[in-house]
Amino acid sequence: MRNNRLILLLMVVILVTVTTVGVVSAQDTTNADCPSDSMMDVSTYNQTQAYPAPEISVRCENDLMIVQSNGIPNFEFVAITPNALSAQNYTWSIPLNPEIAEEPTGVPLTGISAFAVNGLPIFGPTEAPNDGYADPFLDQILDYCNGHTAQRGDYHYHARPECLFEDMEGNVSLVLAWSLDGLPYACANDDCSEVIEVQSSYQRTQDVRNAWEAHEYIAGSGDLDACNGMTLPDGSYAYYATDTFPYFMGCYVGTPLFDGNTNAGQLAPVANDANYIWDDTTTTGGQGGDGQTPPPNGDGGQGGNNGQTPPPNGDGGQGGNNGQPPPPNGGGGQGGNNGQPPPPGGNGG
Repeated sequence: MRNNRLILLLMVVILVTVTTVGVVSAQDTTNADCPSDSMMDVSTYNQTQAYPAPEISVRCENDLMIVQSNGIPNFEFVAITPNALSAQNYTWSIPLNPEIAEEPTGVPLTGISAFAVNGLPIFGPTEAPNDGYADPFLDQILDYCNGHTAQRGDYHYHARPECLFEDMEGNVSLVLAWSLDGLPYACANDDCSEVIEVQSSYQRTQDVRNAWEAHEYIAGSGDLDACNGMTLPDGSYAYYATDTFPYFMGCYVGTPLFDGNTNAGQLAPVANDANYIWDDTTTTGGQGGDGQTPPPNGDGGQGGNNGQTPPPNGDGGQGGNNGQPPPPNGGGGQGGNNGQPPPPGGNGG
């Protein structure tokens, strides 16, 4: 029985160095830090019936990790939709050195937003427009691994792939999947030696069919930000696969590299979360200068480090109290804790 907790679970990664089709290639002629060993060796699995064997190849060049996959599962395929499983010709290119964008980007309402380490695409938490962008997990139209096939026969996940975590004892590693912005789905502890339980900050607030309209991001109601991730102790950022909406990402923190394989059309709305990239536990807010101009948009975010200019759009550490007016006297300091009034005099925290 599924619980309502969000669980970060990571799977076994088998490192191989051969370069034949069907296994992961660790070959890298341009970057010594190519994370090719984060992808699984799927060559040992033979799909049942008349389906081809799964194949993955990985290489790094020109600051990109390039992953090719035929989209065939490395576990028993069980048909849920009328669409027969078919091999695909995926090529995903993601940046090796992703950077946090100035603003988040919505995930595709339909199509690929990320790919798992077994070479299978990850879709967002919604079905097609003709299904009202409903939640396929709640509608129970996913298989035991939380995926199914679309009209082209392309198998994809919509929720946390449970079949990848059947044997977690001793089988943990850093990466579950890669987002198209180059950021990983990763664990919170440095060596990924245990399962970490975290909670989403999305709550179901309306009984409507559209999954994005049914859920609202409520800052502080869970452990994760609006993009369903958080900043790790080393300052890096990672997403989390979770048991509740949005299951994978709520938005992109980095800049996604959409291509012909993503079918990225209309994007999902981005929740209003000014703190999605700023770690207000490690950033020091400079004192707001009395009488100076407050940050735009009324966000009394944390001031820039040591009195420097705050981040763009007024999005510093903790934002102003839920869109209420900024602190008086133009203080760009830290907003009031937990919705309390900010410090007087415009002085930052």
